[in-house]
Amino acid sequence: MGGQDETGAAGRSVAYYRRAADAYAATWDDRGRMHWGYFDGASGPGPDGLGRAIDAWDALACRLAGITQDSTVLDLGCGTGATAAWLARTTGCAVVGADLHLHLDSRPRTGSHVRFVRADAMRLPFQHGAFTHVWCQAMLCHVEDRAAALDQIRRALRPGGLLVLDDIITPAGEVSDLGRRFYYDRVAGMRPQPDRRAYVAHLRAAGFTIERTMDLTAHMRTSYERATDHVRGHSPETAAIYQGVIRAIDAGDVGWAFFLCRRP
Repeated sequence: MGGQDETGAAGRSVAYYRRAADAYAATWDDRGRMHWGYFDGASGPGPDGLGRAIDAWDALACRLAGITQDSTVLDLGCGTGATAAWLARTTGCAVVGADLHLHLDSRPRTGSHVRFVRADAMRLPFQHGAFTHVWCQAMLCHVEDRAAALDQIRRALRPGGLLVLDDIITPAGEVSDLGRRFYYDRVAGMRPQPDRRAYVAHLRAAGFTIERTMDLTAHMRTSYERATDHVRGHSPETAAIYQGVIRAIDAGDVGWAFFLCRRP
């Protein structure tokens, strides 16, 4: 996440996720993952199905990136640390989880394969070429200077290394009042993001070659549908917010995309 001082977009993002971490664990995924899932037909219904869909997305991204026990991975914007622990446990790779505000939960982690550091995406405290992969899930949308963060990511990757990135996009280009109300203004005052084509242009300008992109907006929508069903009975206010996000997705105000990028 953005700058070290808790002002501007970075500060709003830190404050939002500090408040939201427990709520996400209660209403989204009990393992503390604050992300969307990939619905491939095997996830099944209900909140457990959303958890399996999150597993499915992480597994697919990991497979596309070729992460193995020989990889060194920076999980940038690691949040609760749950995904960093999953990467190490699943592949045997060495993982550094970095976030401007670490809100690690109390679950036991996987030991020597994972360590966590407080770090600013625009001023990463790592040596040149320290990692084979940088794993970055829905984090750059919170950074005030995306170009500076991408420059830091490129520096931290070894030549030939891969950026495994998914992020918010704005398919329609222009955001309606609906999208601002239910998504951008609500989620840490986030700014509308580029569409997928413009996002690719940003990545190329930062010196990356694009290996693959995927539009995951339909999976984002299904994630909110499952979460709505889960909370409807005990938190109708949250269900109403999630239904508003679904309407914003349908309007093209918000979407989700994946980018696999290589440092030449």
